[in-house]
Amino acid sequence: MLAAEDIYCSYGPIDAVLGISIEAPEGSVICILGPNGAGKSTTLKAIAGVVRPRKGRVTLEGRDITRLGPSRKLSEGIALAPEGRRILADFSVRDNLRVGGHLLNRNKLGARIREVVELFPLLGERMNQPGGSLSGGEQQMLAIARALMTQPTVLLLDEPSLGLAPIATRQVFDAVARIREQGTTTVLVEQNSLALTVADHGYVLSEGRLHHDGPAQELFGDERLRRAYLGG
Repeated sequence: MLAAEDIYCSYGPIDAVLGISIEAPEGSVICILGPNGAGKSTTLKAIAGVVRPRKGRVTLEGRDITRLGPSRKLSEGIALAPEGRRILADFSVRDNLRVGGHLLNRNKLGARIREVVELFPLLGERMNQPGGSLSGGEQQMLAIARALMTQPTVLLLDEPSLGLAPIATRQVFDAVARIREQGTTTVLVEQNSLALTVADHGYVLSEGRLHHDGPAQELFGDERLRRAYLGG
């Protein structure tokens, strides 16, 4: 179980997150949704250790990991695929994956690359291509695959559908469903309400506060909620 409890985060005098609590049971997909400026990405960064909360705590299996930095949290099994993909454009697909698996020894690295490519067969066809030559959807797949290289128990995805065409967005969400089948807990930050179709539970944020949460299918079916917070 991953949990964020009563999290408050600020950037200087600006309050970004105001008392948000979420839970991600083992093997589940939870989705944090809301418009721009809602506090979604800041909440995710607080979980990842990129931002330090000024109040509240983050726990993993009951252990307080709030003050651990990103590298320590990675070693604890929490991996982040950041917004904007941030792949190494001049590196090949293979070398991007190697960078993601830098904590593994050589034997484990090769085996893990083969496992990840089974999840993303398109990457297997493009292993020697520069990451920057891939389409937007393929680059997002590479960013997710790179985050999976360390075999995390918790995968954090920050707006993976941002800027993608509808067909690529669907492919990303299908990939999230495949990752869940392998038992990985996933926290998915999105503006696109279609993310709820692959989630177990949803949290809707607005102006740094939690406004709604509930089973993902119920939230997806609430048209008034989607119009008010998710753009329809």
